[in-house]
Amino acid sequence: MHIMELWAYAFDSTCIFPFERCLFRYEGREFVLYSGNDEQCEVIQTIINHPNERDKVFQIIQKFLFCYGWDNHCYFHFTADAGMGLPKPIDLLEREPIRVKRKYRNLLVNFEYIISPATRELEVALSLYNDAKYTPDQFYAFICYWKILEIPYSGRTLKPVDWINDVIKKGCNIYITDYIRDLISKNRDIGKFFKEKCRNAIAHIERRPTVVSFNADDYRQIASACSGIEPFTTYFIRNELGTPKYSDRIEVIKKIDKTTSPNT
Repeated sequence: MHIMELWAYAFDSTCIFPFERCLFRYEGREFVLYSGNDEQCEVIQTIINHPNERDKVFQIIQKFLFCYGWDNHCYFHFTADAGMGLPKPIDLLEREPIRVKRKYRNLLVNFEYIISPATRELEVALSLYNDAKYTPDQFYAFICYWKILEIPYSGRTLKPVDWINDVIKKGCNIYITDYIRDLISKNRDIGKFFKEKCRNAIAHIERRPTVVSFNADDYRQIASACSGIEPFTTYFIRNELGTPKYSDRIEVIKKIDKTTSPNT
């Protein structure tokens, strides 16, 4: 006999939610989102009926956060989870959450809308994009951006190097940083530069050229390349993988507003 379990997923984020706690439904399951403060992370809690559900619920929460983050320009990072047995059903909204120390947050957000990705490829891209935007490590962020550009999808004909150069050649509506404009003015192959001087230079430590974060010039190069490639990845996600044109409203069941300021 398996006992029900109250399961909690704690995450660090850049968000300041406008409520203390909110009960909502996503993919047929009820969750409570507890807002954190300057010291403590946000927590999402739900009830699971069998230990085998944990991985599935973890995936559902991750998907929710990545999709919500893309739609609301905020980003998340899983920090810890915990569970406790329940002898009987409880009111999720009234249960106090576990608490975990946070890393940082800086953005006041609404809790109204979320996109619904139609493909697995888009889900993967949003996950990688979240990781790239959240990490302070520019080297890791660049690898995440590049992996997005490598995602195969139905009908794809161009590899990342050629796709980047094609976007530049066609003059697509994409922001080109001054760093990339300077490389273009020097007749550099931008797609090849991103792959050989950045992606491969980060990933292949035993072959030249390599880049390492303790070298100031290397760090500046990757930081600039990271800023330069990010607009290509957002364009890729929107136009190649096809983010929905319209967002869906989050199915909020009930919420308890904060009685103090967002910073407490």
